[in-house]
Amino acid sequence: MTLEQARRWRLLAGKLAALLIVLMFAALFEGLVAKFRQPFNEYELLPGETVSLNGPLAEDNLVPQDLTYSSNSNYLQVSFTETHRGFWLGGAMWRGKLQVSPLIPPGKYTLEVKPKQGVSIQPPLTFRIVVYPDSLTLQQNSRSFLQRYLGVSPWAVVGLFLALIALTLGGIVFLAGKIEKLMAQRGQAEIYKVQKTDGGYAIAFGLGTRHGVSPGDQVTVLDPEGNYLGMAQVEKSSARDSVALATLDQNITPGYLVSCN
Repeated sequence: MTLEQARRWRLLAGKLAALLIVLMFAALFEGLVAKFRQPFNEYELLPGETVSLNGPLAEDNLVPQDLTYSSNSNYLQVSFTETHRGFWLGGAMWRGKLQVSPLIPPGKYTLEVKPKQGVSIQPPLTFRIVVYPDSLTLQQNSRSFLQRYLGVSPWAVVGLFLALIALTLGGIVFLAGKIEKLMAQRGQAEIYKVQKTDGGYAIAFGLGTRHGVSPGDQVTVLDPEGNYLGMAQVEKSSARDSVALATLDQNITPGYLVSCN
């Protein structure tokens, strides 16, 4: 791979990463909108499904055995598993499992959860259960456009884009290292740090004593297109990096070049 090819591929990878990030946030936004459009107490299910339920308790001292439920369908069965404290507000809550019988007819049902004994000042929590006849009908009624028209969850799409972004960024890092090596072979390096001083600019770049650069040497400063700007004197060097002082009128920023040839 030549230096020009590596730079071209890095540019393309950067554009691809930007596009993937935009698409990922679009899928994330679409999924969040669909989530907020779904009422917290509504469940869209298929016959034979089992889902977790969660709801508030009217009293703090209740246990699962103190709870009961009522429904307008005998094909909906609830088992209460535990009581706990809510994550955000810390209120008493319960957890349970809703089992939908495979024999249930498609339709809309209600389900109320309440204590077995006593009368609470709070109305019982009512769930709305929508049962669809098959997966295709459930998909066609999804509030998510990705789920409805492509049959994929927006969260799966977000996960896919995250993986692709990670791979693309890894490629960019690899290409950056390749570019650095190819430039070093030509006696060139990108300026990665610029500090303005009273005498000009202190510039740091990735050429050091292992590349033949030592304090006192003169290096050429170039713009990103390779045009000559002036000279800089090396002030200090390590094995892989150097800092030089450039007394130039032009503004120097990271991404400019130095050449020791």
